[in-house]
Amino acid sequence: MQPTVTIKRLGWLAAATIVLGVLIGVGAGLLTLLLYGVEHVLLGYIEGPELPGPFGVPAARRAISVTVGLSIAGIIWYLMRHKTTAVPSVKKAVAGKRMPFCLPLPHSWRLRSKGITCSTTLPPCNRNPRQR
Repeated sequence: MQPTVTIKRLGWLAAATIVLGVLIGVGAGLLTLLLYGVEHVLLGYIEGPELPGPFGVPAARRAISVTVGLSIAGIIWYLMRHKTTAVPSVKKAVAGKRMPFCLPLPHSWRLRSKGITCSTTLPPCNRNPRQR
């Protein structure tokens, strides 16, 4: 049986698209404000047309800001890895295993960054031997 396309169904699709677009835009705006806040607190400047980078910031302050950021990311990674429920593999999820509500998103960011790193022209890093 072919699904029928109705005006009501198209309306719901259009509404969902608009709502998702607005939510993504708000999220992007909040991330931009977070970036400006971190730049202001850790580096003492805010990026703009007249100052496109932290060129006047001392090297020690830049090194400290990167170290602090990496330390926070490491703590978050540790907590996600050891203090939360495991995210099942795609195969297990398709088979019916329950997924945690909001945990797959940070894991997908981590996996995406690992995938991007592994897919470059650098030597392989933890690739599945069957993929060669």
